[in-house]
Amino acid sequence: MPVRAGTPRSFASGISPDGRIVVGYASVEGEDPYLHQALIWREGAVEAVDIPGVDQALLHVNSRGIAIGVSLVDDQVTKFVYQDGRLTRVTGDPAGINEAGEMAGVLNTGQPVYWPSPTAEPVLLPVPDGADGVVALGINDDGVIIGIRSDYDSGHRVETPLLWRASHASVEELPMPTNADSAAALAIAGDWVSGSAFFPEPGMWQEVRWNIKTGAVDVFSDDELAGVGGINSRGHLAGFNGEYHGTLITDDVSVDLPDLAPSANPVNDIISIPSSITDDGLTVVGGSLDSDLNRQAVIWRCR
Repeated sequence: MPVRAGTPRSFASGISPDGRIVVGYASVEGEDPYLHQALIWREGAVEAVDIPGVDQALLHVNSRGIAIGVSLVDDQVTKFVYQDGRLTRVTGDPAGINEAGEMAGVLNTGQPVYWPSPTAEPVLLPVPDGADGVVALGINDDGVIIGIRSDYDSGHRVETPLLWRASHASVEELPMPTNADSAAALAIAGDWVSGSAFFPEPGMWQEVRWNIKTGAVDVFSDDELAGVGGINSRGHLAGFNGEYHGTLITDDVSVDLPDLAPSANPVNDIISIPSSITDDGLTVVGGSLDSDLNRQAVIWRCR
């Protein structure tokens, strides 16, 4: 994807469901390579978005062009909403946004909340009795929110996937995958939720997909899906496989996403990281290593 001249690294972190807008970041020329400038691509043309602070990025965007951004302000992680060329600082940490502009996340105090609009005050969500910690992480276009409950037992952290229906009046648990003892719901689109679960045998986390309408739970082997970046309303998953190459999983088929530099052979690094997928499942964005092992923003277009 096009970035500013001289930019050594870049990443596309989100694409709007309709595929017209992409957001991400790039390293700043001549400065610390891990300090970033926020970027937005519209119809393929890139522009910089100046967010207060350093280490800037745009993370998520909807089809109306409303994006969630982040930066370090006075050494504090700070979230912003970018809309119509304007930045608004957000109280708390929104982690997901839907097409209407509703957001879900947590306050700095750790309480899960949702925002009815990008400029609205956050509204507290109910939490399970006795939970040590609860976070909200995503919201679909019906207003259904997903998140995680965390509990600690003798220093051992146990996670439970949570769901708030559109009324937000109560919270419920998503089904724990068979033989798993911990699971996390991380993203939602339509009736589909992506996340991961820990299985004592074989002692590892595996990627999981739930359907909140049918109750179906799919568990993926580490070889076919080692990490998920995005999910769409059809349940298609964009992520990387056990060999650290990009992959797209649809209803019944897995599609390899080509690497930017097929010859890249890093040590202990993921070659391609898909981060987000359009609603029609035909466009995926993320990052892939070039021949110098620098990660670059890329877009995959499927037919």
